[in-house]
Amino acid sequence: MVHGYCKTNLDDYCRETWPAKFAAVPRVGEWVEAESGRVLVVVKVTHRPNGEIAVELHKGQGWA
Repeated sequence: MVHGYCKTNLDDYCRETWPAKFAAVPRVGEWVEAESGRVLVVVKVTHRPNGEIAVELHKGQGWA
């Protein structure tokens, strides 16, 4: 398991509960699902010095 956290600057999604463990490091373009079932696309992955990853999420192409 890969430990990390998801972040987004979208106000409508800031209170969602996003995964903190991943089966593998997410790749740009993949989708991440919140506990509520809402999904956002991975736009950036940062490998942190502490071994965690930071996954930046945003709306996918064609989503309003």
